[in-house]
Amino acid sequence: MRQAPCGICGKTRGCGNALWGKIFSHQAGTFNARNDINANVGDNVIVGIDDQIVLKGALLLYGTPLAALIMGALLSTFIFAKSTSQADLYAVIGAFVGLVSGLFLVKSYTSNVRYNSQIQPVILRFANQDSNKTNSLFE
Repeated sequence: MRQAPCGICGKTRGCGNALWGKIFSHQAGTFNARNDINANVGDNVIVGIDDQIVLKGALLLYGTPLAALIMGALLSTFIFAKSTSQADLYAVIGAFVGLVSGLFLVKSYTSNVRYNSQIQPVILRFANQDSNKTNSLFE
């Protein structure tokens, strides 16, 4: 159960995940997780993801399109700057093409590794085992 909305629900205001969810057709609410504790459907569980996987995923998701955008702008400027007076226009077009190609690279890579067991979330424990703990940050 989520504690806060993620934005994929289709709200028009928020963090912007709704727009990305529409572009990449996110499947809200379901994901595969390794079940080492034999939890059943409907059980409240705590799910964990390796910190390194989250870090690499964030770098992939944000770094790849940004690097492709910069490379597209630089490449188009290098190719067309000497032959035309509209080098800025070609730089913008190259940046856009680089961004779109970077997004497609991310989409292609993530669709290929979706079922990789090494990056899957893991069901850590049942949620009712944490009922005696509080959510205070200062304990």
